[in-house]
Amino acid sequence: VIELLKITKKGLRAHICKTEGKGSMLDNLGQLLGTYCHFALDKDTTTFPMSVEEIQFYQDIQDQKGVFEYTLVVREMKDEEAVSNVVIKRNGKVWCVVKGWHNRRFDYDKKLMNIVIRPTEFVLTHSLDTGVYYLGNIISRASVMDFLRDRYLNSEEKKHYSSLYLNKAREYLIRCITVKDGVRKHLQKDEEDPLLYPIEISVEYNENRKPSLCGPDELKGIEISIAHKESESVVIVAEQPVGIDIEKIEDRDQGFKEIAFTGQELNLIKKQGADEAEWIARFWVAKEAYGKMLGLGLQGNPKQYEVNAVVGEYLKIKNTTIKTVKHKDVFIVGWTKI
Repeated sequence: VIELLKITKKGLRAHICKTEGKGSMLDNLGQLLGTYCHFALDKDTTTFPMSVEEIQFYQDIQDQKGVFEYTLVVREMKDEEAVSNVVIKRNGKVWCVVKGWHNRRFDYDKKLMNIVIRPTEFVLTHSLDTGVYYLGNIISRASVMDFLRDRYLNSEEKKHYSSLYLNKAREYLIRCITVKDGVRKHLQKDEEDPLLYPIEISVEYNENRKPSLCGPDELKGIEISIAHKESESVVIVAEQPVGIDIEKIEDRDQGFKEIAFTGQELNLIKKQGADEAEWIARFWVAKEAYGKMLGLGLQGNPKQYEVNAVVGEYLKIKNTTIKTVKHKDVFIVGWTKI
């Protein structure tokens, strides 16, 4: 593209200098529609070429030297795609007419674009503490899921992903991204060091659902724990056994309290003040995190892991301290201290 002549609500005009080769014409068509979307739209401005309905040549297709004038008219703007018609002229004469050029639109922010283009430099997760990472629902369209699936999942993970219904597939993908990004950042010694590719890392589970990492030698000795609730996913990464959990702050009935907590724990909860729902969530995630650290889970008996002390946001079970924090004013996240 040597000159962008005009952009309006209906389309754009540009001068393009071409040489021999049929592929460059198709590249230019996708780029021009992408340029229009970038400048003319308020959201979902990132696009990729997808398909074309019809191309009609009025001069020799092999003769592609010179300066061409492209006039692009937007035919239709949908939520997930942009459709245009293009007239290409050279020396004032029609050289080609393209009908129904389709670009797919993506609701990518800068972070999503970075991970798609440069996965060894960026991650999508956010840090909660040393070795602790979280990710919320960053996926609002199936098209974004497809791109992230291809960047993060290996062949076996893709098979499992494809077997799930849409909502479960989204949860699985977010969980995989959280784990892989957390591990990749944990292994990065310096900000300038390249990260592992996400597809190099995979997770296996034993009979107690304790996760372990598989992949390059760098993963040896690395322990993880994973949890998710609704659209939120969390992971803790360390060189020792660890546990993490996330729970929504909500009212619980008396039956739950009697099953989950000992008398001493219920007394400790009452001493924390008026927000009982929040402290019930803190005590519960502490038990879950502790059980995961042991690699056993709750085993149907949450009372066996009794919270015996509370100091601020830190809860203690036996000799293990569990940090609990409020997350987005809706959840409690708790993890065993590293």
